[in-house]
Amino acid sequence: GGGTIVRESSLLNVPSIEFFPGDSAPQEKFLIKNGFPLEHIRSSDEIIERANKILAQGPSSNRFKLSSFKEKISQFENPIDICFNFIKNRLSKLK
Repeated sequence: GGGTIVRESSLLNVPSIEFFPGDSAPQEKFLIKNGFPLEHIRSSDEIIERANKILAQGPSSNRFKLSSFKEKISQFENPIDICFNFIKNRLSKLK
């Protein structure tokens, strides 16, 4: 569980592990595919092993830097524009 906080923390470049028995949600697959540090692990032993490796690495130079976050986010479409254009197109069909 913990899907929301896992996604939010990975967007801030914080290594994030989700523990959930089911498949990853589409938004998690998107984040993983696009290089955000999110992992979906189903075994508690694997989580402990992976968490120990992450902690042993210590903080990297990129972690918690707003510029790194902004660079990744700037590659994607603005959701406001997408919603606006969708509504605009739907309204134009009502005329």
